[in-house]
Amino acid sequence: GEHSLVVNGQVREKWNGDAQLAKLAVSSNGTRWAYVVCPSSSGNPTPPMLVMDGVKTPLSQLGLDELSSPQMSFSPDGKHVVYVTRRQMEGETLLVDWKPVVRMDWIKERSMKYNPDGTKLAFVARKGRELWWKVIDVK
Repeated sequence: GEHSLVVNGQVREKWNGDAQLAKLAVSSNGTRWAYVVCPSSSGNPTPPMLVMDGVKTPLSQLGLDELSSPQMSFSPDGKHVVYVTRRQMEGETLLVDWKPVVRMDWIKERSMKYNPDGTKLAFVARKGRELWWKVIDVK
């Protein structure tokens, strides 16, 4: 059937098919949106992809193969979106605006916190047996 994404009362996107959309994030001012397209289980599967502001990026284009994060989020200023994906046997990758920024064995998504102006992101991660409290610049 036909589906629509409505943000602030406006239809932002329409699509047909049975692909599942998940992990919708909307910027605090409502002008930007991002979500995950999960493969459908029907006979015509949709490849997994990340979508930001209507631009679709297949995971394969990023060299990734698994959607893993339970959430994605925009920075407080709405300029950046972060999401964690997984690549088999290589751990997890933190994406900022769909660009790989940090690779670790494990990233605790629910620990991610921005500073007030959205220029830094802090989170807990594991590399080998070590737990890290990482702080990265978000540009």
